[in-house]
Amino acid sequence: MAHDTAKLLLHPRTGDRLVVLEEATDPLGESFRFEILTDVVASPPDDHVHDAQSEHLEVLAGTLNVRIAGRVLVLRAGDAITIAPGTPHAVWNVDPARTRTRGEFHPALDMQQRMEALFREPVASAGR
Repeated sequence: MAHDTAKLLLHPRTGDRLVVLEEATDPLGESFRFEILTDVVASPPDDHVHDAQSEHLEVLAGTLNVRIAGRVLVLRAGDAITIAPGTPHAVWNVDPARTRTRGEFHPALDMQQRMEALFREPVASAGR
């Protein structure tokens, strides 16, 4: 079972923000939904794979690059993509203005804990 939340975490090094929109209370059956806001232009990271999860990304503002199985796609505000389990991919911000992305992992598995580990410094409640 999932439930709505309003948790906001700040990355201590980059200042990126992670907003947990929906926490998964049953990691095997539920989704983990979030938003990431970033002002940091990043270099392309190495590819990674989620063996048992799909990853859905929707760009709300700004521009992201997504490399899927070696092919780079440019996603702008209004664009969305779903990455199937087992697909090598990487995602990075290329917009010097703020990029805002909504994402979802299904099933949640341990992705919420893994992402929150990167954003260890709570800032405030997003429900203000």
